[in-house]
Amino acid sequence: RVLSDEEIKAIWNASEHLTQSYRSWLKLSLLCGQREMETASMRWSRIEGDLWHLSSNDTKNKRENVLPLSKQARTLVEALDTTGNDFLFTSGRIGDKPINGFSKAKKQIDKLSGVTDWRFHDLRAAVATNLGKLGYDRFTIKLILNHKDTGVTAIYDRYTYLAEKREALQKWADRLDDIVR
Repeated sequence: RVLSDEEIKAIWNASEHLTQSYRSWLKLSLLCGQREMETASMRWSRIEGDLWHLSSNDTKNKRENVLPLSKQARTLVEALDTTGNDFLFTSGRIGDKPINGFSKAKKQIDKLSGVTDWRFHDLRAAVATNLGKLGYDRFTIKLILNHKDTGVTAIYDRYTYLAEKREALQKWADRLDDIVR
């Protein structure tokens, strides 16, 4: 389902009570629109400037994706504790693994936000729907979400569309700022 602006705001605000790793993971999930585990497994070694490089091993569909980070996403990333481990959102005794066990965080968010009939995958739907509301076409949204383009043209078109993805994600991040204020 698609989360309403009020629900997005309630979930965002509830995330303030989570640990830094889970809070930042949830916010980056909303800013970037990537899958739950793709965002949870985000690595420092895959970030170059304002670009997040998802390798084929990092994605559900085994396709590489390069995602421009909005100013808001970069600010979140820069605020994270660099413990010397490659994962941005760490768990485990020594912080050498990506976060997992999302059900505990979900229960906490549900309780604090009052929003209970949603799943983390709904964050992607919210991003996609809001990008559409902002005037972006399904092709650009598909590229951001890293959905496979099965058209014949995809074989020939090797352009990265980074500028288009950057503009769309920045506009979404600015809109998200308005929602959560």
